[in-house]
Amino acid sequence: MKTGIIEPALLEENITKRIEADIAEQRISGASVAVCQHGRLLLKKAFGVQVPGESAPLREDAIFRIASMTKPITAVAVLMQAQRGKLKIEDPVSQYLPAYEKLVVGPERAPCQEPLRVWHLLTHTSGMEADLEAKLWVKAIPPERQRTLAETMDVYLERPIAFEPGTMRKYSGRAAFDILARIVEISAGVDFGTFVKEEIFDPCGMVDTTFAPTEAQWQRVVGMHDYQDGCAVLSPTTPGCVVDCVPVTHTLGGSGLVSTIDDYVKFAQMLLNKGMTEKGRILDASRIDQMATHQLPTELMNEKVNQGLGVRVIVGEKYPWLPVGSYGWSGAYGPHFWVDPVNGITAVYMKNSRYDGGSGSTTGKHFEEDVFGSIQ
Repeated sequence: MKTGIIEPALLEENITKRIEADIAEQRISGASVAVCQHGRLLLKKAFGVQVPGESAPLREDAIFRIASMTKPITAVAVLMQAQRGKLKIEDPVSQYLPAYEKLVVGPERAPCQEPLRVWHLLTHTSGMEADLEAKLWVKAIPPERQRTLAETMDVYLERPIAFEPGTMRKYSGRAAFDILARIVEISAGVDFGTFVKEEIFDPCGMVDTTFAPTEAQWQRVVGMHDYQDGCAVLSPTTPGCVVDCVPVTHTLGGSGLVSTIDDYVKFAQMLLNKGMTEKGRILDASRIDQMATHQLPTELMNEKVNQGLGVRVIVGEKYPWLPVGSYGWSGAYGPHFWVDPVNGITAVYMKNSRYDGGSGSTTGKHFEEDVFGSIQ
């Protein structure tokens, strides 16, 4: 495991060279990065353009659709409610949503034998939205059937879960963390958007992170890039919607937020600081440790990466760049972040593209490589 101090000049050289090459090859149109070590901002830089095909440079305060990087925020909200005694990670989901007591499994719609629990949702072992057919079905839910979290809970029950909870690990892009967000609403007695703003964003100083951008914020949202026939093109998005055609009144717990590089760095720093913000503690250190601890047996994932609560956790020395104990997440449109407690590093990469996104994105891996390769 390599440990040490990042050399800022080498960091900037490594990252600039890589991102400028990506832009020249039109594999991205723009990206923002920020890297901190031991609380010191070593690099924050915006590259490229705000909108693919246009000339205006990417704004320092550009707003990105962060997609699944919403999930760690939702996980923190769940842990806050657990800390307050409002819920337990081991609770059956049916304790909050009684209709989930009688789930069915697979095409045969056999009665589910294992209660679906909050823990299953946090660790992608729920069976919810766990195969391609289910993922396509979720994306095709009409807007009028998902105007709010509450409205969508019954919709998700229309399909069987893919497997008995806890027996497999299959990624749930939307449904599992939507259900978690709804449980937070029920346990807190306030809508999820208000909860995360008041309990997480305000204490962290995250002024531009929201499910429902204002008109002024929409002007700062970056254009969606795509890579077609070797060229960068502007990919259309549904006006007024952050994700697909989902109304912003549906506060998607797994993918619905927009944010800036500055805001998400503050969230990552809160995690590194074990729940502390400049305005005080929002979560006990033990809860952050719980979030960042691997939850699953090796056979459900692999010997390099495991699942924490809403984050991936590096567990093996064979992972090429990040040290054991690092944790973070990625988004479908390409944003990527991690927290490295060993070296005191937080790193955030922001782009919005329909090309090369998610946990296996090349840009995410290269960002890890370039940061780690700057340690002297």
